[in-house]
Amino acid sequence: MHSLVDSIRKEGFLYYYLIPLIITNVALIFYNYLYYTNIYFFTVSIPYWLLLFTALNLIIAYLGPDKKNRVLKQTQVLMNYENLDEKINKLLTQKEQEVLQLLLQQKTNKEISKLLYVGIRTVESYLYNIKEKLDLPNVKELRKFILAYKNKLNTQEQSSKK
Repeated sequence: MHSLVDSIRKEGFLYYYLIPLIITNVALIFYNYLYYTNIYFFTVSIPYWLLLFTALNLIIAYLGPDKKNRVLKQTQVLMNYENLDEKINKLLTQKEQEVLQLLLQQKTNKEISKLLYVGIRTVESYLYNIKEKLDLPNVKELRKFILAYKNKLNTQEQSSKK
C-alpha cells in the first residue's frame, strides 16, 4: 500500500487516487468490525456490490486515470461476450459486417479495399466505426478482438459438427 501511495505522489494525481483509497480503507475497517463482532451478521449482510466497487476502484487507482474508461469498457465486453453475435448484428452496418468478415479471413486493408471496390481510407473509416461501436480503445485491440471472435466461431463450428 505504501508503494502505491508513493507512486501516486510522484505522478501528481493525489486527489484523484485519494477518494478510492479512503473508500477502500473505510470499507475494510467496517468489514473487520462486523467480522469480529458478529460473524452471522457479517455473512448475511455483506453487500457484494460494495466489494466489487472497492476492487474496481483499487484497480483504477493502480492503473491511473487514463486507463479508467478502458478497464470499465473491457469489463462490460467480457460480461457481454455471450451476446457478441447479437451485438455485432445490431450495432454494425452491412458494410462494417463485411469488413469484419474479411478481417476474420486475415485480409489486409488494401485487400479489403480491392474486394469491396472502395478506397483504403474508407476501409480505415469502417475499422474506426467498428472500433467505436464495439467500445474498443484502438485498432490493435480491434485486431485482438477479431482473433478472439474467430476462435469463438471456430469452437462453435467444431461443437456443431460433433
